[in-house]
Amino acid sequence: MGFNHVEANHLFRSGDFQLLLVKAKSPSANFSDDLHCRIVLAHTLALTGEPQDGLEFATIITSPSTPSALRSRAEVVFGIVDQARGNVESAQKHFQSAIRFASESEDAAQIAWAHLFLVRLLVEGHPTDA
Repeated sequence: MGFNHVEANHLFRSGDFQLLLVKAKSPSANFSDDLHCRIVLAHTLALTGEPQDGLEFATIITSPSTPSALRSRAEVVFGIVDQARGNVESAQKHFQSAIRFASESEDAAQIAWAHLFLVRLLVEGHPTDA
């Protein structure tokens, strides 16, 4: 059996990004038809210092016909990349979009994660007035 989104999610949630990336590059990994795998890989790439590759995988997921939970996670990826690049305002907009899409999907975990990324940005990403 090939690499699938269940295995990808398990590796992602356990923090085993290196193994996830190795398996994603294996011949049995096919991401072209599995949007769930694509977004897990995009999220992993964004967190592991390969933001451009993460953007490429996430961009395909932003079509209006894509389920809201996946669009939410794609917006999180865009926000992570913008935050890493120092574009705080754009990152904030992406995290807010992630919250909106997550709310539409009624996915409690994704709603919580999207809020967490926004809160972290607001706490860490804005300079304080001294």
